Amino acid sequence: MAATSWLIVVKIDIKGAFLQTPMTGEPIYMRLDPRLTQFTISLFPELKKMVDTDGCLYTRMLKAIYGCFHACALWYLEIKKFLEGLGYEASATDRCVFHRRVGERVYLLLLYVDGICRPGRG
Repeated sequence: MAATSWLIVVKIDIKGAFLQTPMTGEPIYMRLDPRLTQFTISLFPELKKMVDTDGCLYTRMLKAIYGCFHACALWYLEIKKFLEGLGYEASATDRCVFHRRVGERVYLLLLYVDGICRPGRG
């Protein structure tokens, strides 16, 4: 009987994973709170001309943030592209399971995001 060897990999936590993810697709803008708008203008007076009629500044989001509706999907596409570049393939039955065969060895990688992305929930 052949001996089976298992490779055990420890958990890897990607700090600020969503914050590392570029926003792609149609531009998304974020409204700054009026108090934050006033504080920003105190630091950068030249922005006063950009304040909207509601007294707020609006800024285009360049990176995904937690609570953003698109954050989970954008992060998944980014990590999937990275893993495919390493030779992994996404499972046909579970898109959070990636596999790669090197010789006789099979490597499995399981993704888990500890933030639940639901519209309207921060």
